[in-house]
Amino acid sequence: MREVGHVLRRTYFSKDFVSKWFSKQIKHEGLAGKAPCVFWQTSNLLNIQQHWHSQTEILEPFGEALNTQCGIAVKDRGAANGVFIYLDDVLSSGSRLAQI
Repeated sequence: MREVGHVLRRTYFSKDFVSKWFSKQIKHEGLAGKAPCVFWQTSNLLNIQQHWHSQTEILEPFGEALNTQCGIAVKDRGAANGVFIYLDDVLSSGSRLAQI
């Protein structure tokens, strides 16, 4: 149990932490430029994961942060000339890797 506690303290991110981190990234000039809300309005957030649900789950707190920071709903953005962004938690177990 001590080892599990040790690992979780170093690897677990709360929903609140993730939401705050996304909020900072949405306005980060190095990522989104000098007009971040325009960048996010025209960007295309892909939701194409077929077998699992982690991408949909990570898009939820990102969408909440995007709405708070820019007043944009995830479903109401994207443009043909916008960038394509694949956002996922990049977390997998050995069994998931074996199934791929």
